Amino acid sequence: MAGDKARRVVYYVASSLDGYIAGPGESLDWLGGVDDGGGGDYGHREFYDSIDTVIMGRRSWEIARAFEASPYADKRRVVFSRSKVSGDAEWSDDPVGTTRRLVRDPGRNIWLMGGGIIAGLLASEGLLDEMIDTVHPVILGSGVPLFAGVTRRIDMRLITSRTWKNGLWQGTYAVEV
Repeated sequence: MAGDKARRVVYYVASSLDGYIAGPGESLDWLGGVDDGGGGDYGHREFYDSIDTVIMGRRSWEIARAFEASPYADKRRVVFSRSKVSGDAEWSDDPVGTTRRLVRDPGRNIWLMGGGIIAGLLASEGLLDEMIDTVHPVILGSGVPLFAGVTRRIDMRLITSRTWKNGLWQGTYAVEV
């Protein structure tokens, strides 16, 4: 598959120390108001400029739309759901097949924006190339896992890591094939 790919799928995500991307009841309140001490964005702008497509599950789309009517409007957006979604994004009920087609198209990288079920599915199918995880210094105890339903072992290699004075750290990992 690697030879057929024109671009990479990158899971750019924030998680808790215990591996959740959302807390109980899909709460995201633990993400808000974290300053890196220098007014920065933890590399988000640089990452965002490196992609031209955003893929995500239905719940991630709905959460993003709660903040903005047309999130990521300057990018191609594909929402994976068993039923058609509201809004102006493309919709697909076949995450694996659609992602296989997307990675063959010319363009920049693809951001797997969320959630854990889609991340687990694409990782299990060998369609995840990289993960950039910004880990917050909080233990949530339960919620939406970073990866759900993974069906095989997936080895990852640390490429870079960064830390901030506020306790956040970010690891960039390549998926080993």
